[in-house]
Amino acid sequence: MLDAGTGRLLGNVGVPRVAPADGVAEVGYWVAPWARRQRVAARAAVAATKWAFAHGSGRVELMTDVRNTPSQRVAIAAGFVRESVRTSAGTDRDGSRTDLICWRRLPGDPDGPSKRLLPDLRPRVSPTESSSSVRPFPATLRVCWSVSGTRRPSAGCSSRVS
Repeated sequence: MLDAGTGRLLGNVGVPRVAPADGVAEVGYWVAPWARRQRVAARAAVAATKWAFAHGSGRVELMTDVRNTPSQRVAIAAGFVRESVRTSAGTDRDGSRTDLICWRRLPGDPDGPSKRLLPDLRPRVSPTESSSSVRPFPATLRVCWSVSGTRRPSAGCSSRVS
């Protein structure tokens, strides 16, 4: 990706994985630090997705590290829908395993951003985090979240609504 006015490198986008047998493609990208927060990645992901659909893909996936909130925001802005967490499916730079969120788009999905699940983009506790945690709510509401993302009280934690 190059800046149209200056020719300066902004990043790269591509379709690194295409599986013609099952019609699935994967979009990948990176953005230079000086080009971030300008919707460059979202526009590029949309363009790459349209290209994949035009070339026969019936599904396009985008993978993000569970800790990479900016990339999750790109997926949402590009219209991808969060589908699942793939435990230990990625590798960090140091070689350790990491969980990936699988986002998907289908040819019939509406244009524009997808619906955000929660303001912090994390609808459930990642398997790499502690087994239970309490997220603060207003004083009259306290809910404990389990690893599976269900709302159920755990030992020593009460759920109350007033």
